[in-house]
Amino acid sequence: MAPGQNITQAKYWFQPNKWDWPNGGSDFYHTNTCDPNYSPPSLGGWGYQYPRTGSGFGGGGVCVQYQNLYREYIEVSLYQGLNAGKKYCAFFYTTNSKIIGYGASDCIQLVFSVDSLLYYGVSWEHYPTTPHIQNHVGNIITEGSIITDTLNWVLINGIYTATGGEKFITIGCFSPKEEVSFYCPLGPGNCGYAYYYFDDFGVYELPEIEAGNNDSICTTGGSVQLNANCSGCWPGLQYRWWPATGLNDTTVLNPIASPTQTTTYYFGLTDTSNTVPCIIDLTDSLTVYVCDSIANPPPPTADSVFIFNL
Repeated sequence: MAPGQNITQAKYWFQPNKWDWPNGGSDFYHTNTCDPNYSPPSLGGWGYQYPRTGSGFGGGGVCVQYQNLYREYIEVSLYQGLNAGKKYCAFFYTTNSKIIGYGASDCIQLVFSVDSLLYYGVSWEHYPTTPHIQNHVGNIITEGSIITDTLNWVLINGIYTATGGEKFITIGCFSPKEEVSFYCPLGPGNCGYAYYYFDDFGVYELPEIEAGNNDSICTTGGSVQLNANCSGCWPGLQYRWWPATGLNDTTVLNPIASPTQTTTYYFGLTDTSNTVPCIIDLTDSLTVYVCDSIANPPPPTADSVFIFNL
């Protein structure tokens, strides 16, 4: 929105929609710029913000209250296309600007696409498509899911299952005005853009995990070995099982389970490097059934034989 440091000055990044105003569009802020309005942390009339990491970050007016126009987007090409059927963690960080008279919105979204969203429709118009990753309730916010934090960088992340060949990500507001919540500190209709800064983007292919098959214990003091699997795991990922009750180790792939009552165990991963936030959301489960008589059998399966102590 501000004149001068356009997002195209950030290597590989660009704005996909056309603006009539020659210097309009999403912005780029960097500590090495000669323009004091674009040199963090003091950004002149455009707020005050340190980069989350590194020396720079992007910014843009994602939407205006009651309008479908005046949408700013930032887009970049990925190093390679996504593989069909694979799950990916996509994430970025954002924070609301401190621009006087500006507002805040819940419409912070990301879209994957095979081709660039570069188009030459109505100038400044919103790009009508369904977002794949978007802001959700709980992000250091007020007014529902509206991000109003002007100090801390807020994580936006989600898991996306690829259709195959997606090579671009675009960040902005893709929802129509009827679906956008807006917060005006000066009252409805008395503010301009919901303007946000953006930093630290990532797209990672996620490993595939399986907790294994359900099992049964039908002998007093019996135990079973759980047989989890992780395909595509990398160094720095740690196994985790919960609840810990009845397990000899909650951090190995194949622990021994000795529950005294039927228990559902959950298997997941922890990223010890804190690089991929969606890792924590990968989970699978199995149930170990405990029985002590024919009156309390485990559920039948097609190829299992159960032995009971009578």
